Amino acid sequence: MYKVLIIDDTDGTYAYCREFLSDQFQFYHLKNGLNLNEYLKHTEIHLILLDKNFQEIPESELVGPANDKINEGLHILAEIKKINKSIPVMMLTSYGDLTSAERAIRLGAYDYIESDMLSAGESLIRNRMLNAINRSAADKSAISDKFRKLGVVGSHPNTLRLFQEIEGAARSNQPVLLLGPTGSGKDLTALAIHRLSNRKNGVFVNCSLPERAETMMESELFGHRKGAFTGATQDRAGFFERADGGTLLLNEIGDFPLGLQTKLLRVIEEKTVFRIGGGNPVKTDFRLVCATNKDLQSEVSNGNFREDLLYRINKITIKLPSLSERIDDIPQLVYSILDNFSLKYGVKRPEISDKAIEALKNRQWAGNIRELKSVVEYLAEHCEGAITLGALASVDMNGKKEVKQISRGAENHYLNDKTISQLERELIEYNFKKYNGDIDKMTASTGISRSKIYERFKQYGLT
Repeated sequence: MYKVLIIDDTDGTYAYCREFLSDQFQFYHLKNGLNLNEYLKHTEIHLILLDKNFQEIPESELVGPANDKINEGLHILAEIKKINKSIPVMMLTSYGDLTSAERAIRLGAYDYIESDMLSAGESLIRNRMLNAINRSAADKSAISDKFRKLGVVGSHPNTLRLFQEIEGAARSNQPVLLLGPTGSGKDLTALAIHRLSNRKNGVFVNCSLPERAETMMESELFGHRKGAFTGATQDRAGFFERADGGTLLLNEIGDFPLGLQTKLLRVIEEKTVFRIGGGNPVKTDFRLVCATNKDLQSEVSNGNFREDLLYRINKITIKLPSLSERIDDIPQLVYSILDNFSLKYGVKRPEISDKAIEALKNRQWAGNIRELKSVVEYLAEHCEGAITLGALASVDMNGKKEVKQISRGAENHYLNDKTISQLERELIEYNFKKYNGDIDKMTASTGISRSKIYERFKQYGLT
């Protein structure tokens, strides 16, 4: 059943729709547009019916100016399109005029109809509503397919909003700041921005410098001259030079030391680098994308991040949803992970049961997509035949749901009543062997931080 939100300061349209159209649509009603952002973030809506004229509500509930109540619906429409462009909006008005209709269409309305149409019979408005929903569904499918080819998978409303923001960022050459929890897909988002931009034929340079000495970070970023320090046996270009003509992603920008931030600011402003060890300045033309899981405004307040640098790197800010905020994407993500596993190892794609998918949807993913990917790949590699999951165990002390048993094909082996910590240990030991103790690769694969992996090395006696 399609979910339709009616935004109208009176009850007439809502009452009519409930009476005549409830067989095919489920209706919700808001009398103003003040809390739309929060509402649309947590409620999937297929269509919005929006009144144009709001004469009955108090001024405190208006989105637009108090002297323009007759066009309040148009002000709300503009806000809706800032929040989520993919939701179709049908404007309703007691009396139509060409100017208002043109303005509504320019703002992104799908349709503009007069309220008299309601009295002309429910079939007419029903067909217009279905046309809007079906057209929107086709558009959403097309954008999902487009981004799937770029490696970014999903069709949840929060994911579709992310796609729209990526497309907007790709049309610009301004610096982009990606904010999101660990494992939420910031690397792939940066790559998608690059591939959709006018720099797509240039290089994409992914710079990750976790927990390295500041002097080594400088060398990696800015390059060095032969003999600049012990071990510098030849000239070497840094990440900024290598990104010339393309896009540079600076991962974990929130962890960069303050001294290095000062030097970054100069390079960003002047598009010029000085290699360690002297020599002439080198011009470089790069598009900058930064990523972090930290609240940089709080870091500025705490004296850990330069405010002027934040101003330079956040011309466009994109907040990535956590996996818990796009849980319905898990089936598509799992199938994509299994497809990639099949291509990588040249094997038939492992099958996974519907119950297994539901179990994965019900589990909490602190490491987000990266953790999901690691678990699904682990299952694909160790299960014979289809991947099936048994019942979920009780919520543990940390409030995390855990898989109680895993069926591995005909042999039907089980991980009975294993705690999260036991599963984590198996995952770390498995990746330790797989990557020969390479911390960077283990962090990328599991979504577990370097510091935590170091702790587990000591705890489990891994050397």
